[in-house]
Amino acid sequence: MEKKFNLFNRSVLLLSVLLFFFSCNEDKGNYDYSEINDIDIAEFKVKDATGDYISIGENEEFYNVTVEAGDNLVLIPELAFISDDQADYSFKWYGYLRGKTKPEDAQVISEEKDLMHPMAEEWGMETTSQSGVYSFTFEAVNNQTGVKRIWMFRVSVHSRAKYGYVALCKKENGFDVDVVAKNELKYHLVTDLFSSIKNLDLSAEPYGIEALWDITAPEVGRDNYAFYVLTDKITTRLAPGDYSYDDKYSISSIIEPWSPLANQNVVAKKIVARGPNTAGIQTRAYFLYNDDWYFQNTSGSWYYIDQPINRMLVYNDEGQIIETKHYKPAPFVAMNANNTNGVSVLYNETDKKFVFHKFNKPDKRNDIFYTQDIKTELNDKMMFTDAEVADPHEKLVYLADDIRSRTYNSTSHSVVQDNFAIFQGSQGDYRGVLFRTDNNGVITAGFSRFYFPSVLTNKNIKIWFKRALTLYCVTDDNTIYKFKLQGLTVNNQSKPQGKDDGFWDAGGKGSYEDVTGKFTKDGYTEVTCMKSVDDHNLGSMNSSYWLKIQQSRGSKYGTVIVGTVNPNLPKGKNGKMEFFQFNYTENDLVPRLLPLAGTENEKTNVFTGVGEVIDVVYKGGLITPTVNDSQPDPLI
Repeated sequence: MEKKFNLFNRSVLLLSVLLFFFSCNEDKGNYDYSEINDIDIAEFKVKDATGDYISIGENEEFYNVTVEAGDNLVLIPELAFISDDQADYSFKWYGYLRGKTKPEDAQVISEEKDLMHPMAEEWGMETTSQSGVYSFTFEAVNNQTGVKRIWMFRVSVHSRAKYGYVALCKKENGFDVDVVAKNELKYHLVTDLFSSIKNLDLSAEPYGIEALWDITAPEVGRDNYAFYVLTDKITTRLAPGDYSYDDKYSISSIIEPWSPLANQNVVAKKIVARGPNTAGIQTRAYFLYNDDWYFQNTSGSWYYIDQPINRMLVYNDEGQIIETKHYKPAPFVAMNANNTNGVSVLYNETDKKFVFHKFNKPDKRNDIFYTQDIKTELNDKMMFTDAEVADPHEKLVYLADDIRSRTYNSTSHSVVQDNFAIFQGSQGDYRGVLFRTDNNGVITAGFSRFYFPSVLTNKNIKIWFKRALTLYCVTDDNTIYKFKLQGLTVNNQSKPQGKDDGFWDAGGKGSYEDVTGKFTKDGYTEVTCMKSVDDHNLGSMNSSYWLKIQQSRGSKYGTVIVGTVNPNLPKGKNGKMEFFQFNYTENDLVPRLLPLAGTENEKTNVFTGVGEVIDVVYKGGLITPTVNDSQPDPLI
């Protein structure tokens, strides 16, 4: 019997090239086959990893399959026409990497009937409309007759943890990330994500992790933000969709060619990033490398890593530059994220004074690689060296920006921002300063100074954490203190509060308590992280230059994540992530209960089995803001 057939009778490019590869092209040639009954294509079925049958639409040639990155693609064909003796048949699976369609692109990935192929590394990158899907073909050949049949599959790969709370964790031999992943407003834990799908060197020491809005980021057209990982071996961005890594994503690849850092592997110990600003046009990032701060700006005018900014220009009386003075900076930056000029406050360790870094217009490009002095009289007061106090600090131990309050509507927000600094005096006592800056680095809105109670004197503090006027600190022995600073106002008061004035006494304006038992319990006795994460990612759907990612550590909205460790459990699985939200009525952290995936109504704020949490950031999609300042932290 002469049998005509054409496997690809539709003008689809991918199908046509596959036909060419398998000697069945668009010339609609006739092929002679022996009279057989075992090749009826209607009797083909295929199961996925769950054991469910994969359906195919009417008049469609492709079976559509979805798999998570790092998992195995499992396809189990059922061929009713094959007898129990499968020796009469041979099988091949061909794979095409995403976007590949040419015959020469085909890779033989299996010669078994059942396919189990790991979607990892180059096979595990998330598919999108820009990058295309992966194509697979299954070929069954009757070895006696030579009759061949081919079935086609489109495979879409999704990241198992595209959105969620990404924790950078120490593991037994290095680092990895554990993710409390969000899918349709429910959460599940994914551990060791990088181990399964990435080619990063995970034997490194982890420093930090960050997500920020960045129009220069890898695959920026998708999410408009960069995802950074800092270790002692590399500082790099990852693709925001699936965390994939490429050499060109390294921060070393975006250094200006005239920079002294050109052609170096820049390994930053710290990143401080905020943005975009209220105009939606700037995101700023500071990288600490070899005790120098380097600056990156992404906006209509981009500045990459160029010169260290911890330098001062010295002028003569005629206004001419006579010297460039380099100084050692403290490892902190406090940003004013809410103005176009982009003032940030740094601390000059060499001369023991505050300085500010101002982002100037493009016609003054060089100015951004220098800092300027804050007014002497204001610096004296912040340093406790003014005549009213004359009690100089010994060292700066913390400096940060703190967005205290905000209001939102569908397209904009307003922010009142404080910065705060914490020092240690020569007698081991601690003191703090709350202050605000305007666009010129002037502390016009005032500041407030205070001493901490003597319970902290000579303690080594490893973590400082602040929300509004409530401050937490964690000592080296994992004692946790909570300080309520509601009695302080940023009002330029002449004398610091909190020392011999009853401020911390019972009935005073300030209060403090030991809250260790609230966070270290059930064997988890060591605190490794306490961080406020903005998980709203506020922004306008209508503008690419808007609030795609709003990083604001002290935001009224957002989730507080506490990482603790149980030293008696195996390293790499001995950590816990605990989720809180701030109750402004009680000035306290209360549990934030997350709905669990795979359950009807179950919720939890505790996830165990993670590594030692070093840093955490929220990685999410864009949503339209609907909250306002009168609401408590909402559950998203």
